[in-house]
Amino acid sequence: MAAALITKVDGVITRARFGLGAVADRPIRALAAEAAAIGRPADRATAALVADAAVAAITPITDV
Repeated sequence: MAAALITKVDGVITRARFGLGAVADRPIRALAAEAAAIGRPADRATAALVADAAVAAITPITDV
């Protein structure tokens, strides 16, 4: 499960918030992914950077 809030001005991301669930022992915000997005253009390259940062932030639960 995920939730995202992204604000753009003239095609540049000025605010990003990413919440992730079922990827750790509790819901988390992907702070590194948020930082990777801010100030960058809203394009595929930024999406790839943000995805990599989000993946690095998760530690999936193993007791399910």
